[in-house]
Amino acid sequence: MAINKCYAEYAATCPIHCNLNDGTMAIVKYPNNLEGNLILFNEFISYKIAEVIGLKVPSFGICELDGRAAFGNEYASQIKSDSNAEIITSDNFGICFYSEFIRNTMPFKPFFIRDLSNLENFQLMIIFDHIIYNKDRHPGNILISPVENIFYAIDHSHVFKNQCIWDSISFEQGIASNDYCDKDIVELNSDTYESIWRTKKFDIQLAKKQAEEIQNILTPKCISDIINQLPKEWFSYISLTDLKSLEKYLNYRILNLQSVIDTIYEAKEELFHEKN
Repeated sequence: MAINKCYAEYAATCPIHCNLNDGTMAIVKYPNNLEGNLILFNEFISYKIAEVIGLKVPSFGICELDGRAAFGNEYASQIKSDSNAEIITSDNFGICFYSEFIRNTMPFKPFFIRDLSNLENFQLMIIFDHIIYNKDRHPGNILISPVENIFYAIDHSHVFKNQCIWDSISFEQGIASNDYCDKDIVELNSDTYESIWRTKKFDIQLAKKQAEEIQNILTPKCISDIINQLPKEWFSYISLTDLKSLEKYLNYRILNLQSVIDTIYEAKEELFHEKN
């Protein structure tokens, strides 16, 4: 792995831009970063769910960061930020999550989305955000590729409602309170969602159909299979109880996905009523 730069000044997780050993340019998130190790689970599981339901995300996978990762003429253990604070130490070595770096892209801007060939996928992305309880869909987490004429959904470090500090208690509380009715996701992503809905109206009948298709795909077995693909090296970062609770929570949100669609529609109507 050859490390090109660290995004310490721009992203809470301080990801690194790398060339993997096979030549792939990638954004890598590593163990024991400033936001903790749950972000590794968040990224891997979210990207897997997106892949399964057909939402466009960059290619992704697992790689290893160790002391042989070169940074210019230095080694990974000596990487510092622009403020001269040490970013990577031996504590960060281990199995990492990576997503492919897509060249020639730009952050989400409403002006550029009208003619995208996967414009219809914005609605799927919003449903996906509600499955994983993603309140962080800001413009930087959607990449527009003018070359391919498509958009990519990226960066799912802060999901599952409690972002990078979730546990079995938070999931049980969410289930007990029927949090699939929460409108927080639309409210906190309102700037991005509103721009999308002004370009492409939310089609509730299509959304209901998409929800049914997703429910047929994201079965409890499918979610279990995704969980079982997590790197074994990460299991020391989490209790089995918390991981099982996450699996239960995802199945609960998928089970109630038809009601989630109603929640999205109601929140959208309230948003536009307030604006007008």
